[in-house]
Parts: sequence; structure tokens; C-alpha cells
Amino acid sequence: MVNDHGKAGRELALLAERNGLGVPRDMDSGDSSEVRHLSKLSGPEFGRAHMDHMINDHQKDIGMFARMATEGKNPELKTFAKRHSMSWKNTREEGYRDKE
Repeated sequence: MVNDHGKAGRELALLAERNGLGVPRDMDSGDSSEVRHLSKLSGPEFGRAHMDHMINDHQKDIGMFARMATEGKNPELKTFAKRHSMSWKNTREEGYRDKE
């Protein structure tokens, strides 16, 4: 999963650069806050909180990919979104299964 996400992230960064779009280099304040929260947890409590965050984050990503795949103006980014939306859905589903 980490390798797939890393590869997709690098591909998206190249597409963004090629199309003159900026790529954030740092986490946004919400993600930084989540990291601080998770860093205070351990054991099963950490596992549950991390899994909840991952599932929610992937749900947001899936919505973003779906919008880009159907409403996007840039053909390369639309193709990227269509190609990767299923892997994000699969990862979210893995999270649901692991949570049970």
C-alpha cells in the first residue's frame, strides 16, 4: 500500500509540475494536528485512531478523484484520477476489514 501510494504521489507530482500546478511540500494544519494527536497514543488506542483517520482520509480522496475523473478539465489529470480511484477504494475497503 505504501509503495502504491508513493508511486501514485510521484506520478501526480510530475503531472502537476508538467501542467504548471503547485504541489504542497508540507502537511496542512489538519494533518499536522492529526499527527500530533496520534503521536500521543499507543497500542490498540493508536491502532484504532490511525485506522479511523486512514479510512476517513481515503473517503475524502475518493470523492476528490471521482470529481476529477468526471469534471476535470485536464485530460492527463482526469486519466490519472480514473486510473487510481479504484486503488484508493480498495485501500479504504482494506481499512474497513482491518478495523473489524
